[in-house]
Amino acid sequence: MLTVNIKQADFDRLIKKAKTSPKAFAMEFVQDLVSEVIKATPVRTGFLRASWFAEINDEPSGAGGAGGEGAMMAAAVNMKPGDRFIAVNTAAYAAFVEFGTRKMSPRAFVRGTVARAAAIAEATAQRIKSRG
Repeated sequence: MLTVNIKQADFDRLIKKAKTSPKAFAMEFVQDLVSEVIKATPVRTGFLRASWFAEINDEPSGAGGAGGEGAMMAAAVNMKPGDRFIAVNTAAYAAFVEFGTRKMSPRAFVRGTVARAAAIAEATAQRIKSRG
């Protein structure tokens, strides 16, 4: 599991910049991060992109419902302060695409997005501020 950690001082600065509540900022940031992960997920048949699932404070099983961006956004909307947003890709080959194999180069669609989390958070704050 990959984790995005934003230092409290940075979080406070972003909230102040956005002129919004911590809950509103966190929810929009998670939605933006989700959107970026989905966009970065390679598409051949669409199955990998549709295999994203998310839950709040519990690992999603992916059973009993449609996945993809809509499922992840629906979970993000229900976040409360102190919640953990947990997303998984249930496609059996997701890790092979992310990390590569002997025969295939890694695509790093998750790690690459997480590496840009600070920039995504800044963009989220700027967008919220501009709606002002």
